[in-house]
Amino acid sequence: LEIAPDKIKARGRLRPGKMLMVDTKTGRIFSDDELKKTLAEAFPYRNWLNKNCSNLEEISSGRSVNNEIPNLNTLLTAFGYSEEDIENLIVPMANEGKEPVSSMGNDASLALFSRKPQRLFNYFRQQFAQVTNPPIDPIREELVMSLTGYLGAIHQNLLDEIPRLSKIVKVKSPILTNTQFDILLNLRYKGFSTAVLPMLFNPEEGADGLKKAIGELCLLVERAVDEGKNYIVLSDRGVDKNHAPIPSLLAVSAVHHYLVEKRKRIQIDIVVESAEPREVMHFALLFGFGANAINPYLAFGVLAKKVKTGDIQLDFETAKKNYIKSVNKGLLKVLSKMGNSTLRSYRGAHIFEAIG
Repeated sequence: LEIAPDKIKARGRLRPGKMLMVDTKTGRIFSDDELKKTLAEAFPYRNWLNKNCSNLEEISSGRSVNNEIPNLNTLLTAFGYSEEDIENLIVPMANEGKEPVSSMGNDASLALFSRKPQRLFNYFRQQFAQVTNPPIDPIREELVMSLTGYLGAIHQNLLDEIPRLSKIVKVKSPILTNTQFDILLNLRYKGFSTAVLPMLFNPEEGADGLKKAIGELCLLVERAVDEGKNYIVLSDRGVDKNHAPIPSLLAVSAVHHYLVEKRKRIQIDIVVESAEPREVMHFALLFGFGANAINPYLAFGVLAKKVKTGDIQLDFETAKKNYIKSVNKGLLKVLSKMGNSTLRSYRGAHIFEAIG
């Protein structure tokens, strides 16, 4: 189109992150600044967040939380911890705040070829973006990387702009300490409520007992949704000779898919309290199949014992922070393999292949 210069009011192009709206009814063109200002001032969003949103790191608790586990050795055996897991993985992560350095690639045999029992995690491999350049660099592009999440179901239409939608708990790291988990478990003010559901089954009933327990767990979760709970806790505490743990990955994925089929997944958040996850890929798999936050209480129990015996020359708080830091850095690295910059876009993505 040829337009006379005296009729052109502005020149330019639509830049990244900018918007332009044409209202055909009124014949107006809204610029980026005007459009964003109109939307931002439509409702008192800041007041809603200040009143309803809680930051988990800013919530204090007078409750005493014990990080030591009395039956530690029994649980280590029950959840398949090896000496290598502790000495070559957990301890270095607590000491250095990063994953142990290892050779490139994985030359271990596939889990399905092993004659020994394998953790469910071991059967999965994450897909990756097959491009010449890295999809995203979690170090140089740290500005756009985030593990921040929000807990608290809303039970409302997301398209309704109402204050109740901002009743959430902000979680900076998805790896919850025992103290943070205790706070979430007992958070009652502002109307928060939760339900703790067991990830356990009777080992004497074998595979049928496992299948039955998973079915019952899904029904309990649906009931919690219908009762208006803000988030549920799937816990494998209470393991003994009569109660075996359901693999956390199996329980989380079963609950996630069940709620998706019932069209209720968006109405509840899933917090996992499990002794099973201890390395980065375990956490990544749980998030990839629907978990919102994880409390690896047995890993913290190992740290508490190692600090007490002097095997870790740090105080427990420092060792715990280093361990969480190493997991967080590892998660960012895993996210970047598929070009994801936030954990919220990675959650429930199912970008894994199961071999066997």
